[in-house]
Amino acid sequence: MKEFFLEPHTADVIIAARGSSYEELFSAALEGLCYVIKHDYSPVVINYKTPEIIRIESIDRSALLIDFLSKALTIMHSERVILFDAEFLSLEENFTELIFSGCTVDGFYEDVKAVTYHDAEIMQSLEGIYDIKILLDI
Repeated sequence: MKEFFLEPHTADVIIAARGSSYEELFSAALEGLCYVIKHDYSPVVINYKTPEIIRIESIDRSALLIDFLSKALTIMHSERVILFDAEFLSLEENFTELIFSGCTVDGFYEDVKAVTYHDAEIMQSLEGIYDIKILLDI
């Protein structure tokens, strides 16, 4: 059970992501970012994979999620791709190794400048569901 939805914000965009595991939470957040950048991408066609394993290290899991999205955003801008999937080889408290995959695109719908750390904190409900709200600078 993973999902994302967008919340209104005066100048930026907030992604609210949810998952029953950390992998689902990270994947839902990535899908939310992709939706903001390019509403009509087709996640069925994969014609791009990162050529090497991506390694990201952060101070905690909340920062790791923001750094994960920031890395994806950097690759999307530099390679003109939408990275809608991540194969996690390892996902620890403050470290992950993964391979991104996605599809090439002609352009983007929205220019996301940055994924911010503003109030980004992973919360867990009594039912074990993980939630986070992520502010995108557009």
